[in-house]
Amino acid sequence: MGRKAIAKERKTNATKMGNWAQTLFPFFQKHGLHHVTMDDIAEHLGKSKTTLYDYFQTKEDLLSIIMQEKIQAIRGFIPYLEDEKQNFKARYMNAIAFISIQLADITTLFLKDLHIYFPQIWVKVQDFIDESSKHLNIFYQKGIEAGQFNTFNTSVLVLTDQLFFHALTDPELLERHNLSVNTAFIEYLNVRFEGLLKK
Repeated sequence: MGRKAIAKERKTNATKMGNWAQTLFPFFQKHGLHHVTMDDIAEHLGKSKTTLYDYFQTKEDLLSIIMQEKIQAIRGFIPYLEDEKQNFKARYMNAIAFISIQLADITTLFLKDLHIYFPQIWVKVQDFIDESSKHLNIFYQKGIEAGQFNTFNTSVLVLTDQLFFHALTDPELLERHNLSVNTAFIEYLNVRFEGLLKK
């Protein structure tokens, strides 16, 4: 049995918590979430468990901050889509390159544990996928209106993106096809942008 969290007012220090989140993200990618204890986390950070409980009531509270930081980082692709100094192809490719970097360090082990053991945080991931789809829909529409994209039904484009992104966060599917998150993402967008048929 682990330590029972004590109900008390928690400290808030956004910088410190953000630094811990960045340090712990790769740790969780390697070790997963389910079997990692607050003792393990404290040891990895070089802090006492008491210090951790000063800021977080549970491991889930800590993980929520970590995922909030990661989602916010991935959200950085949006300014690339909206950069009017670039043409639509450049915007799209820059956004892809940015997202690829952000996804490169996410493992199927982490996704599996997040999905199974932390469903409330998993919902936030799915909400972010839906939010991202809305930005892509606007981008596709503007690209078509500018004459830089072929005319397609953007609702269908967005639906296929949503289906793919939900599959991208399905660890069992990725493992079954021996794909990493980043590899699946790059392959999908290569087909999306370059097309299946030879030119």
